[in-house]
Amino acid sequence: GHRMDTVTITVSQGPEMIEVPNVIDRSQDKAIEALKAAGFQVDVRFPGLISPRNQVYEQSPAGGAGKTAPKGSLVIINVF
Repeated sequence: GHRMDTVTITVSQGPEMIEVPNVIDRSQDKAIEALKAAGFQVDVRFPGLISPRNQVYEQSPAGGAGKTAPKGSLVIINVF
């Protein structure tokens, strides 16, 4: 650049906050698809050790109703 050129400074407000989809009651595959499409990483857990019905019953952080989390952050889904 040259002296006297205009410089734009962008102040970061931290990570971009994006809406967390509510994936409760969705199938595992659909839940992972929805969360990844929204911009999250997904960790699938099977804490019940019950015969798998392939259905999400819990997620952390919670989704829906305008709930947000940092883009690229981890959403844990519990599947049974």
